[in-house]
Amino acid sequence: MAGLYELWTDPELPEDDPNKWVWTCTVLTRPATDSTGHVHDRSPLILPESFWEHWLDPNLTDKGEVQAMINSVPEPHLEPYEVSTAMNSPRNNNDPSLLEPVH
Repeated sequence: MAGLYELWTDPELPEDDPNKWVWTCTVLTRPATDSTGHVHDRSPLILPESFWEHWLDPNLTDKGEVQAMINSVPEPHLEPYEVSTAMNSPRNNNDPSLLEPVH
């Protein structure tokens, strides 16, 4: 999935505070038009492997070039399936069984 991150300092905290540096991140999305569109109106921007090197290039800073690349990413072919409602609790976030389909 395409994402962005930023490392920044919290201006409200003193210079010597260990929590002054903050990592933030986001996953890029676009309108869902595939088979998942009935579940949610947004879908993650999934980059095929052929896009990885260009996406991770630190010299890619031109807004128009970034937008052109995003626009050229093919629509993903995702297959939605129902999972357990245990997914709704953050206490269960590291349980691999959450990925199993409900039958």
